[in-house]
Amino acid sequence: MSLEPKALLAVTTALLSAVAGSVLASPPPPIERLDGRGVRILTATARDSDQGLRVFGLVRRDGSVGPLPATAHLDISAFDHDGRMMATVPTRWASLTASLRHRDPSRFEAVIPTVNLLRVGKVQVRYQAKAHAAEGAEGAR
Repeated sequence: MSLEPKALLAVTTALLSAVAGSVLASPPPPIERLDGRGVRILTATARDSDQGLRVFGLVRRDGSVGPLPATAHLDISAFDHDGRMMATVPTRWASLTASLRHRDPSRFEAVIPTVNLLRVGKVQVRYQAKAHAAEGAEGAR
């Protein structure tokens, strides 16, 4: 049985739409938020971008400790579906107020280059009070 070109085009378009819809409907990877002493990670979202995997969200002081260390940052890591770490990117956030009374949320954002949602099994956002290894002597001040 041979299909006419218009019928073949319609069937092909329907199949491609179904495949694209199933890919787009797949749930995003879970995002593990690991707070630290004095900081709470409120939200985290991962999206594909032209530059790689974009992870963004909100962080807030919890007011339980004094000023945060100047070296404090978030490590954002992507893990593949087998649990192996693909990449980690350090990021800072918009300034968190030093006042213990003000706990307004601050935004954070980072891009993990060459990583996309289809390859990611889990994203982790972890608070770190110490300097990131890539910061070298600057973080040790």
